[in-house]
Amino acid sequence: MLIVDVEPLAVNYFWTPADLHLHSTFALDGRFTPAELATRLANRGYAIGYITDEPAGQYITTQPLAPLMSGTGRRGAWPIPAMGTNIWLTDIFGSNRAQYLPWLATWETYRDTVRAASTAQVAMFPGLEVAASTVNQSHTEHNGHALAYGIRDLVGWGSFDTAGLRYNWFLPDNLLSNINANRLGWSSATIAHPTGHFEWDAWSVPGSPGGVINARYDGFELMSGVQTSFCPSSAHVGRWRQEIVARLSNAFAGQGFPSARTGSDWGGAGSEFFGISYFTFIGLPSWTSDMRHLLQDTVSVSLRAGRTVASRLGGFATLRLRNAQGVLQEIGSQFTMSANATVIGEIVLRAARAGSYTVRIIENYVGNTGQNSVPAFQGSTVTTRGLVAGQTVIIPVSFRFDGGQRAYHVVVEHVGGEAELADTIYTSPIFIRQQQRSNISCRLFLPQGVGRWCNSSPSAYPCLYTE
Repeated sequence: MLIVDVEPLAVNYFWTPADLHLHSTFALDGRFTPAELATRLANRGYAIGYITDEPAGQYITTQPLAPLMSGTGRRGAWPIPAMGTNIWLTDIFGSNRAQYLPWLATWETYRDTVRAASTAQVAMFPGLEVAASTVNQSHTEHNGHALAYGIRDLVGWGSFDTAGLRYNWFLPDNLLSNINANRLGWSSATIAHPTGHFEWDAWSVPGSPGGVINARYDGFELMSGVQTSFCPSSAHVGRWRQEIVARLSNAFAGQGFPSARTGSDWGGAGSEFFGISYFTFIGLPSWTSDMRHLLQDTVSVSLRAGRTVASRLGGFATLRLRNAQGVLQEIGSQFTMSANATVIGEIVLRAARAGSYTVRIIENYVGNTGQNSVPAFQGSTVTTRGLVAGQTVIIPVSFRFDGGQRAYHVVVEHVGGEAELADTIYTSPIFIRQQQRSNISCRLFLPQGVGRWCNSSPSAYPCLYTE
């Protein structure tokens, strides 16, 4: 098992390493209790763990259905599993999931057990992984999975069957809406393993196989599970860029965007054969010395703001750009600039492993969702740095903003020997929009000192004319 010693890096925000996709014994196939997961996370250098177990609903078509988790919270053990454990349920009732219901855990038990598993090193929070359906309020085949963070319960503002988070019961757009409404202004959704197992196929662009989604979502898993491809040309990264562009207007309106996320999807069947992997760095407003005191609401605000960095092995990078007032803006920010203005800033890069690192800034806008590298490094589109493990460098950047609405994110690719030991990092974007021209009044001073009013753009110089 590869162990990466990851420390929080303070660059305005405190960037805190998290695993945002874990499973425990409150899912039917969960192998570890929340407390056991907390220990493993601490040993791997994580400071936040989000358990995202499935709610009830798989293979159950009846309604109404009680709002319950899909597991009991107790795994059980062979050869004689204790009554009421997950193994006992599957052994006695098989695929007749309706018979499991009297034994399944409530949200309250799940929530309290997960929170109680927090330690001084790791804050543990309860979330969900919920499958979408192909027919609304009907149990059908899987139609992709979404992760729910910052939620208050399984019911939301209605019932488990109408506005809640029942498993494999809602169309993708309805499911995302239900997650957002569960605790309005705090809860948020992420699309899990979008192009892998249980592929998500409803997107923001017309012609999507699963239909068009309009509901807000705030995260996109770029790395998950047993994934093997991480490069910018891979299908899932290409889809992420398309979604960023499709939601540019949403980002500028404060309605969210798909920020860069990872999730190990660890703790279920087969987890014994591989370790917890991938890091999502979350930008928090302050560092908490005892993670038991970290508030879930603090994490929820950062997740909804898109202050996240996706990392394969624990390396870290962030992009900071100065706005028109010269103030550094962090990833997840939106601001305006005049067309053709020069944007300056910096990339902070911290290596988890020794090797050569190539760094690029990718620019995306309507009509361009590809790997359009910005000539930000003294006119070059790429810079390469040789780093040792734990080394941090600050890389100055400067480029021209060509106007319109554009998103900028950093890609870091590491070469360090064997491919499975090579890191890859994606930052969430910074968004820049062209400053709107509007007429303002100013004085035009003539040589004789007689003034008259004229109109000018706010981006123009003061109207002081001489003849």
